[in-house]
This record gives sequence, C-alpha cells and structure tokens, in this order.
Amino acid sequence: MRRTGVVLTVVMGLTACSNPGDVGDGEGLLKEFKYLGCEGDWEDESYAPEVLRNQEGDVTTYLVRHNYGCGYDRGLEPKARLSGETLKLDYRLETSGDGDMAACICEYRARFKIAAPAAQVRTVKVNGDEARLSDGEAFR
Repeated sequence: MRRTGVVLTVVMGLTACSNPGDVGDGEGLLKEFKYLGCEGDWEDESYAPEVLRNQEGDVTTYLVRHNYGCGYDRGLEPKARLSGETLKLDYRLETSGDGDMAACICEYRARFKIAAPAAQVRTVKVNGDEARLSDGEAFR
C-alpha cells in the first residue's frame, strides 16, 4: 500500500511539472488556459494590462499582456468569472527557481479560452486591474 502512494505521488509530480501553464478541462466558463511566459521588459507607457479578444464559434479567446516583477516562469491557478458585462481573468505567477529575483518590470502573456460570446463582455480585469480591451488576433 505504501509503494502505491509513493508511485502515485511521483506520477502526480511529473504530470504537474510537465507543463504547468496548461490548465482547463473544458467544463465551465474557462475552457482552456495557457501561460505563454515572459516577453522581456515592459516598455509600454501605460501600466494597464492589455487584452486582445478573438471570437471563434462559441469560444472567445482572450490574449492577455500585463506587467509584473521579473523572474517568474509559471502561471498557475487560472480563474475566469463573468460579473455583469465584466470578465475577470486571474492567475498566479510563480517561479520554479530559488534564486534572486531581478528588480525590473517584465511583460507576461497568457491565453484564456472562455465559453461566453464576446458581445457579453464590455470590460476585462486581469488580476484585479482594469485592462485595455480590443478585438484582434495578435499584439503589436
């Protein structure tokens, strides 16, 4: 019995580390989440997050671009909630290393696939911050 617990723990650990940014079982509002990582230094004059929206059938993709301190390489615990006409997208950044964090501001990106028509959403918040929302397929 004890061996089974150890094997199960190791298998669960390997699964969690294989691609920590991919989450979403296709049920509920959040259909899929993908942490896309750091794109380098944040160079936008505005510190407000930016969200691009793209509707495909019954699923709307929200490509999120936001700033945060440098050094994070995992996006975990994604959540999507619809409150009236506001879509609230949240996830937690984490580092897998135990080294020092840099004192700079980086640009992070993530993709949320949501089971709600784009017309329902007028505003988006990313990790609690009001985002600039536009329709499109890619960032500049």
